[in-house]
Amino acid sequence: MRTTIDIPDAILTRARERAHAEGTTLRGVVTEALRSALDEPPGSRVEEFELPTYGGNGLAAGVREHDLFTREERDLTSSWPQRPTAAR
Repeated sequence: MRTTIDIPDAILTRARERAHAEGTTLRGVVTEALRSALDEPPGSRVEEFELPTYGGNGLAAGVREHDLFTREERDLTSSWPQRPTAAR
């Protein structure tokens, strides 16, 4: 089936480079990327997130990571793996 979509130049360039490197077509790369994305259950990707600290040993005394996020942000991050808490 033919369709027309707008793809950012940088992504299209990467897709063309991948097609060339793999000896396949742009259509093949796009089809496989869509198939792979659609086969993955929604929300199944978990990205590591580390709060940056500068010149210290973590959060200031009395501040909990829990306090740094809104309720909506906490709901989004509730499925993230828990980090071990540091001994104080």
